[in-house]
Amino acid sequence: MDTNEWLTNLSRFVVKMFTEQSRPELVYHNLEHTKGVVIHVQQLANHYHLSPKDYFILSAAAWFHDIGHLFGVIAGHEERSVEIMKHYFSEQAIDKECMERVQECILATRMPTNPTTLLQQIICDADTFHLGTDEFFSTDPLIYRELELRLGCCIGGQTQKSIDFLEMHQFYTDYCKERLTEGKRKNMIYLASLIQKAQP
Repeated sequence: MDTNEWLTNLSRFVVKMFTEQSRPELVYHNLEHTKGVVIHVQQLANHYHLSPKDYFILSAAAWFHDIGHLFGVIAGHEERSVEIMKHYFSEQAIDKECMERVQECILATRMPTNPTTLLQQIICDADTFHLGTDEFFSTDPLIYRELELRLGCCIGGQTQKSIDFLEMHQFYTDYCKERLTEGKRKNMIYLASLIQKAQP
């Protein structure tokens, strides 16, 4: 089986899992978000002219990276994603080294992020790509809504929390630094203007 066929099959598996195990409270960490991360991973992989194997590793990690949200609380979802990935690949003819690198990429998305390889940097940037685009203003409210649904409480000061997160966040690849840093800065300025307008 070639890597393209592997990716086709595993994407079908992940889509099926998100469909059959659907949790209505996952208004952000859902199949749509996963597909978006896959698209951005592949965009960056093409930019860096990665080998077919590295392209496969990144794409597989992107498909599996948030599937753990379907089966438990927020904490530890990356580790659950790894276990699901390993269980899936246990029935495939994939070498151990490749599986370990997929695992490393998934775990690299844990907050606070600290990627140590280009592949890990790419998936971290793909996971937070929206922070430097206009998409941020549609996704950011979904993140808080999901947190409130899952934690069962209201979250105050959301605008300031978002500013704090954007200030803490960093892009790792030169590709994203060059294309998204200015957009993230503008998003922060807009959020700050909302706080200023709200002040008496």
